[in-house]
Amino acid sequence: MVNELKLSNNRRDAIATSIHQTVQAFSDKLPCQVNGRCLYYAGLGMDVCTFVYQKVSDDETLYYSVQGGTISVRVASDPKDASRGINFGAIDPSFQTGSYHCWIVGLCREN
Repeated sequence: MVNELKLSNNRRDAIATSIHQTVQAFSDKLPCQVNGRCLYYAGLGMDVCTFVYQKVSDDETLYYSVQGGTISVRVASDPKDASRGINFGAIDPSFQTGSYHCWIVGLCREN
């Protein structure tokens, strides 16, 4: 399925910049329960993207959602070399300790 509701680069850049500036401006007031700020970027990004896409498309059933899960980042060129990288495994107790990654998923449609 092709996404026909693509935002222009200018609009996408404006959204990304405003979300980044907002999270940075309030970073000292955010709870320390999570490692990193992906939860805040994804949550705010979800709300802003949903609002913008609903306005652009004039369709209030379109929305974005936040997902959380595992991410592995490896700096070694050998995929079997796990010594140089980081892994956030989204299994208990990882969610309780804030060791997971969040991202935005969309476009979704209400049924």
